[in-house]
Amino acid sequence: MRHKLKPLKDEVNAIIATANEFKDDLIKQHGQLNEKGDYELKTFDDEQKVTEQFQEFWNKWNEHLKEEVELSYEPVDIKLIEEIETDKDIEVLFTLVD
Repeated sequence: MRHKLKPLKDEVNAIIATANEFKDDLIKQHGQLNEKGDYELKTFDDEQKVTEQFQEFWNKWNEHLKEEVELSYEPVDIKLIEEIETDKDIEVLFTLVD
């Protein structure tokens, strides 16, 4: 089963990494450098209203999250997965696949 799930895990991780890079780019685009040299994006202004920069970031990020991606994978017999006994979530399964 490991040889069937590992490529799927790798593909999912690549998609997550790409999404995180996109998010970081959006933060750089709409945020400002702080005194530590990191980009930060203020959510609220002094009047506790959502900032325009954050709203623009949020809109673009949500549009990105709505995009569908197609995964290619080799089907796995559900019986193999049913035999796995764990009280953890799917991320633990992917950790076991490594």
